[in-house]
Amino acid sequence: MAGVDAFALLVEELKSEEITDQLTAAKKISTIALGMGAEKSKSQLVPYLLQIIETHTDEVLHAVAESIPSLIPAIGGGDSAHVLLPSLEALAEKDETIVRTKAVASLVTVAAAMGDERVQNEMLPLVKRLAGGENFPSRISAAGLFASVYPSSPPALRPTLRKQYETLAKDEMPMVRSAAFSHMPALAKVMEKDVLVSELVPLFNELSTDLQESVREMAVANVVAMVQRLTPDEALKLFGAFSDNLQEDRSAAIRVLKAQHFVSLAAAMNPARPIREQAGPYLQLLVQDNDLDVRTAAAKNLADFCARLDAGTLQSQIIPVLQDLSQPPPPGEMSLSQAVREHIAEHVCTLAAVLGREGTSNDLMRLLRIFLGDDELKAKVLATVDPVVEALGGEGTQSVLLPEVIKMKDDPLWRGGLSIVQTL
Repeated sequence: MAGVDAFALLVEELKSEEITDQLTAAKKISTIALGMGAEKSKSQLVPYLLQIIETHTDEVLHAVAESIPSLIPAIGGGDSAHVLLPSLEALAEKDETIVRTKAVASLVTVAAAMGDERVQNEMLPLVKRLAGGENFPSRISAAGLFASVYPSSPPALRPTLRKQYETLAKDEMPMVRSAAFSHMPALAKVMEKDVLVSELVPLFNELSTDLQESVREMAVANVVAMVQRLTPDEALKLFGAFSDNLQEDRSAAIRVLKAQHFVSLAAAMNPARPIREQAGPYLQLLVQDNDLDVRTAAAKNLADFCARLDAGTLQSQIIPVLQDLSQPPPPGEMSLSQAVREHIAEHVCTLAAVLGREGTSNDLMRLLRIFLGDDELKAKVLATVDPVVEALGGEGTQSVLLPEVIKMKDDPLWRGGLSIVQTL
């Protein structure tokens, strides 16, 4: 089919009253462009895409925003990619979140295909327009573009860019501040390290104490990303207090995030703050927090955290607490921490790799016997028993572990019997 005919068919399908026809047409834009050739695509197809933005549904606009970067090869490559920016800028100003988000992702892709000069001449003004938009959706979109233009910007223009980003991070609209905060790790990755420390970290500190929980919730993941560019000493100095204060945050959702990322944060500051010194804060999340989701999130990280500790810390601080947590509830009562007990049972065998033969035989086995006597949890232990076998060795396994398994050979539950057979 000739290129002009293909374009006419595209126009006809996009005018169809059937949404499925419109979506089908939007998804084959790049194929149509290849048939039209670079010049006709730039003179006919690209302007047409800008024209339909005000007339089609959000679902179709999302498909258009997703398809636009695929036009780059058809219109002549990166040297011509800037002609796609007007359509994506218009889509980035839309109220619908999924359209804006896809438009920003496509702008990032298009910017990556452009040379530094084009980014300076075309993308920088676009970011400035969006950042200064009267309507907050455009400012939300702008927040996701700074990391794409910053590396290509001349050093003399970078302070202005950082000021524009700071303005968004302090915007009166929580959704704009949230967008700026969510894209902070990407900007931190391409920013000069001294500027990261002197400008971005203070901005992080301000946003991490924002009154809006939706903004503050991103702080934990942001720190995990940002400390990758820091030494342990720098991470401790800049974010140690923040990490400590999370333990007492009034929001259970934020304490859950702390529990989920606990190991990453502790590891980033080790050895400036030895990871064994974090056993206490970890146990606070695991045992003392009044929210079950926090305790469960901490329990899921048991294996990863304990793998970084020494045997002495496990024996003196961790195992005694695990033994208390693992006790079954009285007959007829439900355990309020059953999910925690399940995750401990699932991961406890991994401690054997740190404890070694003697520690496993003397300390870990006391804990394992609790679970092996629990009809609901023994299968989890038996399914993960390999580290215990390796730590005990052949003789130790026969004398210490095997008798415990054999005691259960007459398990009336078929699943328990199957686990025992597989373990043997």
